[in-house]
Amino acid sequence: MNYSIVKIMTYRSVHQMNKEGFSIRKIAAELNLDWRAAKALLEIEEDVFIEKQASKPERRKSLQEYELFVKDRLVKYPETPAAQMHDWLKETYTNFPVVTPKTVFNYVLIIRTKFNIPKTEHVRDYFCVPELDYGLQAQVDFGFYNMPTMQQGKTRKVQFFTFVLSRSRFKFILFSDTPFTTATVIDAHELAFAAIGGCTAMIVYDQDRVLMVAENLGDLLEHGTTRKIPAQEFEIERSFLTPWQPVVLETEAYPFYAVHKDNKISYKGNVYSLPEIHPGLPA
Repeated sequence: MNYSIVKIMTYRSVHQMNKEGFSIRKIAAELNLDWRAAKALLEIEEDVFIEKQASKPERRKSLQEYELFVKDRLVKYPETPAAQMHDWLKETYTNFPVVTPKTVFNYVLIIRTKFNIPKTEHVRDYFCVPELDYGLQAQVDFGFYNMPTMQQGKTRKVQFFTFVLSRSRFKFILFSDTPFTTATVIDAHELAFAAIGGCTAMIVYDQDRVLMVAENLGDLLEHGTTRKIPAQEFEIERSFLTPWQPVVLETEAYPFYAVHKDNKISYKGNVYSLPEIHPGLPA
């Protein structure tokens, strides 16, 4: 298929989706375009665009010999982005030419258009699982939210740590205006254990997304899935939790030894030499 024809078809698809009320970012995602490119196509008249395409000399596509490979991969994996296709081509063909990502992007778009292979989005499957035993498992999620401040029109990014008991769905949430570190995550776990009065046999970590629903606000509501009230279920689950006590780390005190002018110390009747240069001090 002529490259200019493909460009014109893309142009018309962009304008058709715009007339149907789609946003620029949605149009770009559906047509595998950069949103800036989609915006630029909307700002140019069709006759001007066609004239520009007609004035461009026809070029032989450098990736023409890889058409069958690209087509087969797109048919099997229609959600494949151009960057992934680029990697597959380089891995499969040792003599694959050095081309820019934009070249691969354009060629993948041509193949999609030529063989009518739209880019599909992966849909996550959800299904019910058996209820877990009381006190067996908790889930920990991390997330953030841009919260409005007292200053009009300004927001502040707030991090949060969510600890959810898998059986009762009882939740503990800790907010922070700074990103979590190893130390603060440990502190968050200890605060969660203290809040629920124990700890579960296992904890599952999922950083994809955080579950926040109305019962976190303190209202006595049923959970959307179990149709049970988390606060009441938690009263049952509380007795199944393993007792927890804060971990207090004891530090051992070490004696100080005087360093002589010749860089030696005396330890248990023996004399030891020290390096001439000490870490953190100038030579």
